[in-house]
Amino acid sequence: MRQRWILAAVVVFCAFSSSLLARQGTVITKENAAYDGDVTEDQAAGTVTVLMHGVPYSIKLANVQSIVYVDEVDSDVRQKLQQLPADDVKGRLALAQYALEHHATATARDVLLNAQKIQPDNADVRDLLERVKSQLRAEASATPGAAPVAVTQPTTQPAGGSVFGGPPAAAAPAGAVTREVTADEINFIRQAELRDGDSFRVRIDPDLRRRFSDYINMSPAEFNKLSPMQQAFMILDKGKPAMRRQVKILSDPPEITSFRRDVERTLIAGCAASKCHGGSMPAAFRLFAGGNEAAAYSNFLVLQQYSAHLQGRQIFMIDRQSPEQSLLLSYMLPSAITDVPHPEAKGYHGAVRNRADLRYAQAMAWIRDDLKQPAPDYSVIDLSQPPTTQPAETAGAAPANP
Repeated sequence: MRQRWILAAVVVFCAFSSSLLARQGTVITKENAAYDGDVTEDQAAGTVTVLMHGVPYSIKLANVQSIVYVDEVDSDVRQKLQQLPADDVKGRLALAQYALEHHATATARDVLLNAQKIQPDNADVRDLLERVKSQLRAEASATPGAAPVAVTQPTTQPAGGSVFGGPPAAAAPAGAVTREVTADEINFIRQAELRDGDSFRVRIDPDLRRRFSDYINMSPAEFNKLSPMQQAFMILDKGKPAMRRQVKILSDPPEITSFRRDVERTLIAGCAASKCHGGSMPAAFRLFAGGNEAAAYSNFLVLQQYSAHLQGRQIFMIDRQSPEQSLLLSYMLPSAITDVPHPEAKGYHGAVRNRADLRYAQAMAWIRDDLKQPAPDYSVIDLSQPPTTQPAETAGAAPANP
C-alpha cells in the first residue's frame, strides 16, 4: 500500500541513456519514505531511478519530495564549515549531525575533529565523535578489503565481537541491535507476512468484532458469519491502526515456520557464537541463540533489515526480488567460491561446503519460494532502541479478504 507510487515494472538499467549519470544519494518521497542507492534523474521522462542491490526502480518525479546526494552534502558541509566563526562549536555540531544523517560519515568525523580542537573537553562533541567513529568502524568491517579507519585516540574495547567479525567498538554503533523483539512486535511481523490462502490461528475479541462491523457499516450478524481468518484479513485490510493491532495472530506464517526449521539452525550453528554474531555485545548484525520464539523472530527481523554497501552497491542480507544476490547466501559459502565473500574472521570458513550443500539449498528455497513479495516495511521496529508499546502501523499491505 505504502509503495503504490513505485512503478510496478522493474526496468532494465542498460536501457537508460548513457548520458544520464548515476550518483549516490537518497530519494525522499512525499510519503517520507527514503531510498538509498545510485540515483539517476531523467527530467525528460519525469522519473528518477534508484539502483538498489543491482535492481533499478523508477519513481515518478511528481512523487519525490527531495533528493539528497552524498557528494553535495560533503561539499555543502565543508563550505559552511569555512564560513563558521573560529570558536563556533555549536555550529560544528549541527553540521556534523547533518552530515551523519545524510550518510556522509567521514565528513561528520572531520567536522567533529575540528570542533574538538576548539573545545577538547566538550562532552557533546566527544559523544557524537565516538558514535561517528563506531559507525565508520562498522562500515569498514562490513566491507571486504577496506582499510582500517583511523582514530585519534586508542579506545579500550570490551570483550565480544561487532559487525561481521570486526573489532568491537567502545560504544554501540548507530543502529546496533541491543534487544529481542517484544510480543507486540512478533504479532506485527506475523501480520506483515500473512498472505491470502494462509491458514492460521487468530484471536479477535468480541468487542473488536462489534466496533469493526460498526466502522464499515456491516451488520454484526453478517460479519460474524465469516470465518475467524476472513475476519482477520478484513480488519487488517480495512481497519484503523488500533484495530489492526488488536488482531492477535497465534501461529507462525509459513515463511517463519520454514525459517525456524530450515535456515535458523544453520545460522545459530555457524554464526551465532559469542565471538561472532552472538553474545551480549550490540552490533548491527547480531543473532540470538536462545532457541525460543523471541530469539527466532528477532533473528528473522535482523536478516530482513540488514544491508551493506559493498563493491560499490547496496546489498541486502535478504533480497526477496533477486534471491541469488542475497548477502546471506554469499556469506554462507567459503570465500573461495563466492564473488562477495564474508570478511575475514578467525575460525570462519563458511557455514556450508558449497552450493550443492542441502543447507544452502534450503536457504535459497526459503528466500526464493517462501518469502512474501513484496517485502513488508519493517522500519517501524528498531531493535537498537527500547521498544514502544506497539509498532505504529501495519508493516505491509494486508491480503485481500478471501
